[in-house]
Amino acid sequence: MKKLIAVMVLMFVAGSAMAFELVKDSKVEYPKFKISGWMKVAYQDTLYKDSTITYPSGFEVKDAAFVISGDAWKDVAYRICLQSNKATKVSTSTVYATWLFDAYIDWKPSKLYSFRVGQYKRPFGYEQLTAATGLDFINIAQITGKFNSSNRDQGVMVFGAWNDLNYSFSLGNGAPYNEKDANWTKTVVSRVCYVPMAGMTVGGSAEYGTQNLVGKSLYNRHAGLDASWDWNKLYVRSEYMIGLDDKILATDSVMVGATKVKQSGVVDGVLMRGAYLTVGYVPMSKLRVSARADMYRQNYQWDLITDGTNAWWDKTESRVMTYDLGADYFLNPNTKATLNYSIRQEDMALRPVKNNVLMAQLQVKF
Repeated sequence: MKKLIAVMVLMFVAGSAMAFELVKDSKVEYPKFKISGWMKVAYQDTLYKDSTITYPSGFEVKDAAFVISGDAWKDVAYRICLQSNKATKVSTSTVYATWLFDAYIDWKPSKLYSFRVGQYKRPFGYEQLTAATGLDFINIAQITGKFNSSNRDQGVMVFGAWNDLNYSFSLGNGAPYNEKDANWTKTVVSRVCYVPMAGMTVGGSAEYGTQNLVGKSLYNRHAGLDASWDWNKLYVRSEYMIGLDDKILATDSVMVGATKVKQSGVVDGVLMRGAYLTVGYVPMSKLRVSARADMYRQNYQWDLITDGTNAWWDKTESRVMTYDLGADYFLNPNTKATLNYSIRQEDMALRPVKNNVLMAQLQVKF
């Protein structure tokens, strides 16, 4: 009996050793993953301001993110990004918390065509697709925020590259991130980017879709052009965007002869357009300086006005012009300190509004 027990123990030990050697010798390459992220802490104060308006000032955790990404297999990749201090959705009631921003799976069978499904960045514009830690200024340009107010979408995207040409074609809900689609129609966003020479890109973007409302009568139509050029210590970036968003007016008045007639449920359009030009220079390895002219115009339309006797057309439009000056100092490859000064000229209230802001930010990425 003792001999039998001894033989069984020897067989178990030998089997365990063989199993251990089998696992040790096998090469398990997948899945692969890495953990990364960033944090931005800023301070701002309005130095030159309108006496009738109270502006906030003080410290702010402007942004923080935690990212897990990697390869599930040789041609299957994934990315999950949790980001904080961002609005939950595009609405009048803004709530800030930690939210799921990126959650997508990539299948890359070929360099010419790959597929992405999940929640991802909308492929519209140059700055929109720039990494959060690679922006030239603390605040994004006005058109980037207006035309990508909800900068993520849920859907499926085809993307790839052919020689010096890159493309993206997205079919998504058109709803703010983390929200379900409210109608059966979808939003198409596409982008084409050409690299004519090293350090230079020229791109174009287009969007056609419906707003996230019950029904499908309100459309968004956007288009944009962009260019970027990095040459030695100099860099230049510019974008132009134009778009028309439908809106419903509860009541609207039109002149029929000499009589003003009210209509209900009239669909009108909000015309948006804007552009920015950024010029920067790197005087030393750890320092770079930038200047940006940033213009945004909205609600450009002609209104028919009457005094009861005469009627005439009057043009209305809101405009905001911002001049940004900035400097980045890199303490090390993963840490930088930024100083920005913004000169804002606003006439949205039919008179110039003074709102010049000084901002400082410390950014750390890992």
